[in-house]
Amino acid sequence: GIFRINKIVFVIFLLSLFLRLTFLPSYLEDWDSVQFAMAIHNFDLSQNITHAPGYILYILLARVFYFFFQSDLDALTFLSILSGSAIVFPLYLFTKKAFGETVGILSSILFIASPISFISSISPLTNMPGLFFFLIFVYFLFSANSQRLPVASGFDGVMLGFRANELPRIACVLLLGFLKRFILKI
Repeated sequence: GIFRINKIVFVIFLLSLFLRLTFLPSYLEDWDSVQFAMAIHNFDLSQNITHAPGYILYILLARVFYFFFQSDLDALTFLSILSGSAIVFPLYLFTKKAFGETVGILSSILFIASPISFISSISPLTNMPGLFFFLIFVYFLFSANSQRLPVASGFDGVMLGFRANELPRIACVLLLGFLKRFILKI
């Protein structure tokens, strides 16, 4: 099936999760993360809690994590850590499909070892959850057939609930998908 994942990728995920959990931050790092923390309890765009466009799915998922952690910082950070570590799955699937098994595994290793990935994965912001759903969208778009295209569109919509400012990136990916399918026929 489409979700055949090499066991090495599960090990990479677990290693990534462990390393990121050992470096939990002790404070909210900037005003955006403070607004996200306030929005967990009182989501009100008219009061700039949080700022537009609202990141509604991010806040909803943060509320779920808050239920378990009872801490704004831990809820937001764990959401970043979990999605930042789980990115290896759609990244592996996409790069494996495009370039082969070895490149899929190497891209997963390089991603978790990247300093920017590491820092973004322990920051209580929308970057990693948005990227996680973006990569799922890209995977389904580029492996699209008549059944998977609606799934890709669904993940596109979900991703916008985490990072609405990704519209230019989505437009570029859709253009590439169009070129691949109808112009280049590959």
